[in-house]
Amino acid sequence: MLLLEQSKWPWHRVIAATTLTASLALFVASVYIYDQLGTPSGFWTDADRPRALWRRLYEQRAARLEARWARLKEAAEGDDEDRGRQADEDPEIYRMQHDGPTYSLMVRTSRFVFTPAVLLALAGFVALLIGTGDWRIWTLGLAGLLLASAYAARHRPDLGAD
Repeated sequence: MLLLEQSKWPWHRVIAATTLTASLALFVASVYIYDQLGTPSGFWTDADRPRALWRRLYEQRAARLEARWARLKEAAEGDDEDRGRQADEDPEIYRMQHDGPTYSLMVRTSRFVFTPAVLLALAGFVALLIGTGDWRIWTLGLAGLLLASAYAARHRPDLGAD
């Protein structure tokens, strides 16, 4: 697809190339993030400190969470302890406190990195199908996507967390 002459690139190919490239980058990022999250903590004790950019990003994430907690506590009713307890019940804060950062980061990776990668890959594939201009390829390709989606939905594990 990328080897065609640029003057022969209709919009469906541009969309397909862009979405498939973005999805690949997000899939690679997902694998890298899950690899880091799945590595035993002892492995990282000998690692260097994160670079300055990463440290700033981590500090900003922690500061946002603390600011969120403070806003929630301020908006809550009751005495100081009750307000703190109400702020602790916020789903993001609750997960971080009770399930730990690993679980929280795994959920965030799934929602904000892996799922968009899947959607972008599907959009790119659909753009490729549409670009063929052949109704048989559209029909059979979309039927294949629907069957695969139904199969995946049927065999998806029920973890009680959705």
